[in-house]
Amino acid sequence: MLNQALTLGLRDDFAEVYYFFDFDEHSNNLNNTENVNALGEMLSRLDNETDVGKLYVSYPMVEALRDHSPFGCETISGDCFRHHDDFSTYKDDSSRVLDNNEIKGYRFPHWRIVLNNYVSRLSCLMGFSELDRPDFVDLACPNAIFKRQMELYRGDKRIFILSSFPEFLIDYSESFWRITVGNKKNPLLIHNCPRKHNL
Repeated sequence: MLNQALTLGLRDDFAEVYYFFDFDEHSNNLNNTENVNALGEMLSRLDNETDVGKLYVSYPMVEALRDHSPFGCETISGDCFRHHDDFSTYKDDSSRVLDNNEIKGYRFPHWRIVLNNYVSRLSCLMGFSELDRPDFVDLACPNAIFKRQMELYRGDKRIFILSSFPEFLIDYSESFWRITVGNKKNPLLIHNCPRKHNL
């Protein structure tokens, strides 16, 4: 479909193209391994928004955006990880805080919490003790995050809960990075995480 649109010249109508996918598979015609492999291939190809487009992935699904608390990297669903067998209950588990469910109503203070939570969680997942925006853009691209997630997933079928929307905002504009962490290289104290992770 993408190749067809590009061939027809429709791609020239847009300066930038972004795709947002869930890691949680919805296709019944592929097995889980084929889905994961297809997603990895898509991420390696869809890596430039001004060319064929850039793909962002939410782990396990889009509802990860509302799975945050105002306290560092904590989730409201109960853990920083989600096992494959528990993907089906994630929508309900991530909806426990009513204020987080009305995403259209998020204002600046709420988005700042979302962005701070994301940077903290990303630092934890990727093992960053320091993180500035150039590092974020170079080292925490969607494909790098996917590869790190696959280390967890292929080991014991769990993923680290992470939303693609804060990733997109920080990637898209440096101003989102500045309002989140300012000029500090060590923006959040990930070593004070309330849960001990076995990453």
